[in-house]
Amino acid sequence: MDSSLNPASGSVLLIKFFRYFNISREKIKKNLNRELKIESEKPDEMIFIFRKFPNQTRT
Repeated sequence: MDSSLNPASGSVLLIKFFRYFNISREKIKKNLNRELKIESEKPDEMIFIFRKFPNQTRT
């Protein structure tokens, strides 16, 4: 995998993920905008996903 991933690729992944759960696009945009502002200083895709879904990462 390329180490220089586009920071926006994480948000695209999350939008696809959310659509499976029938969450409205407006809610997705609001949540992503808030989360992306927090993560903008260190746009690491995996950290972003883990913080967004803490329950999913613990098996």
